[in-house]
Amino acid sequence: MLHALLLLVALTLAALLALGTGLQLRWWRGTARAWHHGLYFAAAGGLLAAVAVAWATGVAWAWLVPAAGLLLAMPATRPGQPGHWQLATAAALAYAAGAWQVW
Repeated sequence: MLHALLLLVALTLAALLALGTGLQLRWWRGTARAWHHGLYFAAAGGLLAAVAVAWATGVAWAWLVPAAGLLLAMPATRPGQPGHWQLATAAALAYAAGAWQVW
């Protein structure tokens, strides 16, 4: 179950980064922003669920905590500003490193 959850979070983060990049480059407009927010909540919830499942199964859950912290800090940044995409990229990289260790 943990592996499936980790893959689901990875796919959600990839879609979130792709949609965010498209919004930043003005490829998409309209409802794309609502989809971006929905994907954010799905990714954050999935990541927190992955931490909980890893903890419950005795896996090294602490590797996922930095990614969760960075992802939960996203609302503190302004969309369209460099800090927003930089924090998003850092969260994705931290997740990739953490998921690699937890796998």
